[in-house]
Amino acid sequence: AGLNNGTRYFYSGFTYADSGNYSGTARVSATPQGTSNLPPSASVKGSPTTGEANTSLNFYGTGQDSDGTIVSYSWDFGDGGKSSGQNPVHTFTVSNTFKVTFTVTDNDGASGTESFDINITPDSTPPSVVSGLTVK
Repeated sequence: AGLNNGTRYFYSGFTYADSGNYSGTARVSATPQGTSNLPPSASVKGSPTTGEANTSLNFYGTGQDSDGTIVSYSWDFGDGGKSSGQNPVHTFTVSNTFKVTFTVTDNDGASGTESFDINITPDSTPPSVVSGLTVK
């Protein structure tokens, strides 16, 4: 403890016998490199895996970091939509299967991700009928 990263330290040790003579000399050098940063883990819980086009869907993500704190959240919905919120709402406008990726980043810059597919079906809302129009 108390050592600086990148600084070389030397240690020498001697053992003295009762007669005043010494024996055994050791010279050791070390250069501390700091501790490694463990990446955080991302987890998606309760988020939908199916949905309908043009319907708002809620997404829920959490992150855990054993040696620091989560400082940012990022969602990529696979349709060009993105969010930096932890629990965003997103609307897919077309039907397709999209890969949704949730990423958390910790205070030392490491990140963890979790991805899943979501199947978006066509909008089942019937078209609205406009009344009072006359076709000529």
